[in-house]
Amino acid sequence: MIAPLIDFPNPIEPPSTLERACWFVPVIGWITANLLSLERLKPKTQYIVDQLTARTPAALEAWGDDPNRRAVATAVCEAIQRECVWPNPYYIPEDPLIVLFWRCDHEREILFALVDIERRLGVDAVQYVPLPLLHRSLGQLVDFIATLPRKPTVEKGRQSHPFMLEHPPQ
Repeated sequence: MIAPLIDFPNPIEPPSTLERACWFVPVIGWITANLLSLERLKPKTQYIVDQLTARTPAALEAWGDDPNRRAVATAVCEAIQRECVWPNPYYIPEDPLIVLFWRCDHEREILFALVDIERRLGVDAVQYVPLPLLHRSLGQLVDFIATLPRKPTVEKGRQSHPFMLEHPPQ
């Protein structure tokens, strides 16, 4: 059995005096402060990367035999990998979202991942996914998204909707 991701066990060091002071200096200071911040947060990122790198595609077996759940899980995992720039999308249902959505460059955007999930699955994830999302597991997110209704699709220049007639009267 694959263990869920574990958050970095050590507390992250607070910003140094130099890093905090650089935020008040436009452009050059901001760049310097960001570089100092990246270096300070690198151990936590590397800790998560090391855990993910050790995983194989066998992790996908943790999603069970239901083809719908596996399809939704694959789409959600690929969207998270793309947004958070992880080495692979081999996540399991017990993985905490607060760890999966970690980015040391402060550019973590859950909204962008949800928009990508909408695009991949044709659901309205942005409107219906409950927030705060980060205190849930990936399995809870996948199971919730699997229950969302599909959005109407666009086919050959016209919108398809469950209530539209297949052949409109002429």
